[in-house]
Amino acid sequence: MKDVGSPKVLLEVKHHIDPHNYTPFDVTLSAKAKLDDIREGLKRGLNNEPFDRVLIVCNTRLTEHARKYADCIGIDHLGWNVPHGRGFERLIEEKRLYPVTILRSLTEEEKGKLSEQGILTLEQLISRMERVDIPESRMSELIDETKRILEQR
Repeated sequence: MKDVGSPKVLLEVKHHIDPHNYTPFDVTLSAKAKLDDIREGLKRGLNNEPFDRVLIVCNTRLTEHARKYADCIGIDHLGWNVPHGRGFERLIEEKRLYPVTILRSLTEEEKGKLSEQGILTLEQLISRMERVDIPESRMSELIDETKRILEQR
């Protein structure tokens, strides 16, 4: 029996270490195949997940081939400046969700400690700074850098 509530979206989430890499065609093809399999399973009574569409979410853009295919078959994509003017960069600016990774002085070890504590944004760093296992003098430097960034935006 099909759920008549809000649309159910199947997310295909990809993260590329190099933001200059493009998300390849096979990701789009795979996402479409997964949706088709889930829908077929629903028809056969093998599952009860009535997904309506697929959304590919990644920190890059789709290759041209992948984008054309996605547009043709109705798969949406959320990434940097995709959709145009409504991608991650706009969400980050509107919601002020600046990631701690924009702190130039932040070391890999400090990134790890913040991540372990669930601190991913500059606002979280400020509000939870007393709970972070980083020496007080170093935290003071990070907080100063954070405040400078937030004041500029």
